[in-house]
Amino acid sequence: MWSATPSGWTMIKSNTDLKPDLKAWRFIVLAAYFVLLCWIGFYAFPNEDDYAYANLFRAHNLWDIQSEMYFNWSGRYLSNCTIAAMAGFNDSPRVYHMLPGVMMTVFLGLLFGLVRELNKARSFRLNAFITLTIFAGFLAGLKSLNESLYFLAGSFTYFWGMIFSLAVFRLLLRLHGQRRLSAPAYLALCACIILGAGTNEITALFMATVTALPALLALLKKDRLLPALLPLALLSAACLFASYLAPGNFVRAQTAISDKNMAMTISQIFTIFGIAVSEMCEFTGRWLFLTPLLPMLWVLSHLLDPKGDWRLWPGFRLTGNLALGIVLWLGFTFAGIFITCYALSGALPSRTLAVIQFYFVSGAFFVFLTAFGSIRSLLEKRLSGKKLSRFRAVFLVFLVMFLLQKNVSLPAWNLISGNYGLFRQGYLQRTEAALSHQDRDLLLDRLPAYPYPVFYRELRTDPDNWANRAYAQFWKLRSVRIRD
Repeated sequence: MWSATPSGWTMIKSNTDLKPDLKAWRFIVLAAYFVLLCWIGFYAFPNEDDYAYANLFRAHNLWDIQSEMYFNWSGRYLSNCTIAAMAGFNDSPRVYHMLPGVMMTVFLGLLFGLVRELNKARSFRLNAFITLTIFAGFLAGLKSLNESLYFLAGSFTYFWGMIFSLAVFRLLLRLHGQRRLSAPAYLALCACIILGAGTNEITALFMATVTALPALLALLKKDRLLPALLPLALLSAACLFASYLAPGNFVRAQTAISDKNMAMTISQIFTIFGIAVSEMCEFTGRWLFLTPLLPMLWVLSHLLDPKGDWRLWPGFRLTGNLALGIVLWLGFTFAGIFITCYALSGALPSRTLAVIQFYFVSGAFFVFLTAFGSIRSLLEKRLSGKKLSRFRAVFLVFLVMFLLQKNVSLPAWNLISGNYGLFRQGYLQRTEAALSHQDRDLLLDRLPAYPYPVFYRELRTDPDNWANRAYAQFWKLRSVRIRD
């Protein structure tokens, strides 16, 4: 057993066993959620941005697309071309059906690897349970599961950013634990930094932060890890500049300003700052008290047995390190919100919020690990012989909060009610109509259902709307519109 002391963590004696009895039904409930989300993927179809990107892919090669997007749209050098390439499968729905399941499987596998790296003393079964708990609690609490997982343009921009971040977490953890990495592992870490930074701006900022901070601390402490950390920090900084200073970012911003007939004044910047503060308060309050985050951490306090000192500055007291960790945690969260609000003139899209939530939860786990020794000591001293029953009670609280989330209740209801089937049937009928009306105008009825979390934005009644034009161009229609 480990307890925090001013000089680090030390082993303390324990006469009791904190390992709970992991009943099979707990695994079944959590694994069933993973299966449900994968199953919903079979009702995911392309729409809106997917058709626009697919038309771009048909007309140009990937290098031309990359150049055009980087210089005229955004600095997301990875997601720009991969979205266009995947959108080329718009007429092959099976690809869309498989993507959410593939992404979640990769996410789950990397998360398990991270948990095992962190919790080496525990069994495979226990680490699998921890992984499923974190996976279910995180996805259940997302504000908008549909845009971040079942929308190709959203998932390849933001969900893949989370995936690369998990890989970076694990490899950095291994580097700090083993004090070195093999050449293939180090190259893999560099590749994940480069690719992750190219998915979205917030991930690029995170990659720079998570590599620069350890390098700075190693420099101040004269740690021998510095030769390994410094190149990573420089690489992530270069990727950050490549993402943020892309010419397309400035072209896009100028276009938005021109369209709105506005200029970014000091007053507007303060207004956006106020919006970001408001979003931050709503965001942190909802995630701390209305999602399973806190009960999830309390459940894990019974299951984890991490070794090592998680404090940023071992020479400081635990309270000082906790304060520093909280400032960095909430500071990075606010930076992500403010950057997004600034770039979009006050808007905060749900798919962007998903990746901010990922780093928010990651920061909460870091603060939790910083104070883990004290939490475990509390369990040892206060709970005595009630440890097992207390774990059951806390897991029950987590389970109730988990089941009450809309990302759990609504998918289950829509599956039982048959809304997914209605949506799928209507979409396929619409595709058949498009194929039979090539080179003609097409008038469509609205789809019979729009079941959450399947992502679909309906076509408009105006045939000149950009989404309608993209749909018509892809299916070789003269025009398309929805019946009034």
